[in-house]
Amino acid sequence: MNAVAMLTPPTPFGFGNSIAEITPLMQLETSPSTPDAVVFALSGDMDLEHVARLQELLASETVNRLTLDLKEVTFADRAAVQFLASAEASGIRIVNCPRYVRSWITAEAENQPQRIEEQDK
Repeated sequence: MNAVAMLTPPTPFGFGNSIAEITPLMQLETSPSTPDAVVFALSGDMDLEHVARLQELLASETVNRLTLDLKEVTFADRAAVQFLASAEASGIRIVNCPRYVRSWITAEAENQPQRIEEQDK
């Protein structure tokens, strides 16, 4: 069962089966898929402002496995694509990604410098 709460910045966000409105054009729904995993279902436009808020939310999560579901994302700017490429490289799973966003993430990942531990191999 999902509890729904609509919140607007700068009100603190609720976690676990909640919907948080990041800005009028983007919503985030979190739900624990298993005890050690959380899915963030994003919808609407994703830009620099949304990325900053999403980074804050992800940083506060204590679970080991995070998933970003982009099924309802309608727009992603370069800052969002750079964030998504970085998030994926750090182990965050991205699902239901629009094809054009996936191609940009792939291109962005190829342009990012390798992590130090990868360079040592």
